[in-house]
Amino acid sequence: NLGHVYNCLGDFQRSCELLNESLNLKIEAGDLRGQSNSLLNLGFMHYCHGDYHQALEHYDKALIIQEAIGDRRNEATTFNNIGVAYILLCDYPKALEYLAKALRIQEAIGDRRNQGVNLNNIGYICQCLGDFSRALDNYQRSLVIQEELGDRKTQATSLNNIGYVFYCLGDMGRAESYYKKSLAIRKDIGDKKEQVINYVNMGKLRLEKNDHAGARGYLMEGERIALEVGAKDNLRRVFAALSDIEIAADNMRAAAEYADRSLDLANELNSRIGRADALVLQARIERNRGKLDEALTIYQGLGQPFETAKAWYYYGHTFSDGKATAKAREIFSRLGAKGWLARIDLQ
Repeated sequence: NLGHVYNCLGDFQRSCELLNESLNLKIEAGDLRGQSNSLLNLGFMHYCHGDYHQALEHYDKALIIQEAIGDRRNEATTFNNIGVAYILLCDYPKALEYLAKALRIQEAIGDRRNQGVNLNNIGYICQCLGDFSRALDNYQRSLVIQEELGDRKTQATSLNNIGYVFYCLGDMGRAESYYKKSLAIRKDIGDKKEQVINYVNMGKLRLEKNDHAGARGYLMEGERIALEVGAKDNLRRVFAALSDIEIAADNMRAAAEYADRSLDLANELNSRIGRADALVLQARIERNRGKLDEALTIYQGLGQPFETAKAWYYYGHTFSDGKATAKAREIFSRLGAKGWLARIDLQ
């Protein structure tokens, strides 16, 4: 428990020390269930700090113990955690494999709360793959369960995710409404790490409305919290969004600084999608075709049609390339991304 407290307070080193001490005590006592719990906690701590490969190592060890002692509830939790880690590593086939295993167990044992969590994660994969209809369906199914159970933490996640789908579809009013509902819950329950995602999303939405001051306000608050709690992947997202704002304001020096910081964090975290996002920003700033080509290769390799379309849009916009713009239009049309189609029409 103390290890978890220190992790929430942002003291990664002390949290790690305490959780490892706990694990060693459980090993000495021959407490297999306790060992499993300690390994899960260690995995979650590394997950919170963006070290997904280290998180997977601990989750895999916990899974071996859970299968041996027949702890099906925690086995499902671990399958889910592994699936989430693979989502963040952009390995969607593996993510779906583990999430399906988790869902089967959750349905068998009647674990409604974690079914709701899992539906959220599956919805996120559909979102990444550009299937917004299926994403929205999974998010809304998840939200029904969370409201039924009073699971406010996951409810906030679903509300944010639904907002993001509407943002992608160009419905900014509904997107903002869901973002605000999500943020209100996260403030109420003290979920600081996830508040950063809300601030990033709301900053991007304000940018769509050409409200640069409002966008910066949200993102600077997101940066402050991300630094406070040590959420590196969320901080990467903040820097990327700040770079986007500075590009829109034609402040290329500041834009380049934020893009560089975003890329440094993406490389540190081995985030391929984070690297691609930063490369697109740098390409727009430097007018560098090679970086856009690399970003496109990454997005296409990860099966990310929405991000691929955005990269083609920026390719066409930056270099007045009609063929690139046509490719962006074709993908956006297929995905139903009305907001981005409107952007193309305004060029």
